[in-house]
Amino acid sequence: MADHLHTNGYHIPAASIAGAVLEDSLRRLHLKRIGPWQGDSGITKLNDGLRKADVYSQSVWRQTQVWGDIRNDADHGHFEKVNADHVRLMAQGIRISSQSTRAEASALSRRPLVPATAAAWNLRLISATD
Repeated sequence: MADHLHTNGYHIPAASIAGAVLEDSLRRLHLKRIGPWQGDSGITKLNDGLRKADVYSQSVWRQTQVWGDIRNDADHGHFEKVNADHVRLMAQGIRISSQSTRAEASALSRRPLVPATAAAWNLRLISATD
């Protein structure tokens, strides 16, 4: 959606949409790697928490902060600070990052539950090989 908006000359709303996707992806990553977020969240708080937990590098943290700044400028009416080319790069970078985060979270949600007994585990192994 952000790409569509940007391509059609609406780079400010594109920055807002891309920022919402970024925040959602950070929240999912936090849930997966650290656990549920407690309290108010936002791009900066989530990003700081993920960096502090050493989930990703300083350079990824810095890039995420830049994307968060672009989103905040768009959302708070500082439109003169929002560069259309930066929004395009932001949307591309977030799409790549969020796809890998969602794929990892989806894989975790499809992981089978641990059976309560060894007999149930053996039954699951037998049915999986048939």
